Amino acid sequence: MYGRKEFTLVSPFYTPRLYNDNGFYSSVDPKHPDYGRHPKFEGVDQLEILLEPGEALLIPVGWWHRVESLDVCISLSFNNFAYPNRYVW
Repeated sequence: MYGRKEFTLVSPFYTPRLYNDNGFYSSVDPKHPDYGRHPKFEGVDQLEILLEPGEALLIPVGWWHRVESLDVCISLSFNNFAYPNRYVW
């Protein structure tokens, strides 16, 4: 609604290379990866998107994402699944 955000998306096909020991979170920072700690992450394709005020983004189920506010932001998020929000690789 207000402000810009930068999204980094990673396909669920790379889930085995994301060091996600607790399900929903990865210990890898895709913006500044430490390949010494996370060698399997090297070569993972990332999609970067700049979301401008008034734009919307649908993140498909299972896609990993990182969000950074570039300005002061006001935004809305919706998670209206008819089933539990759990993606199993």
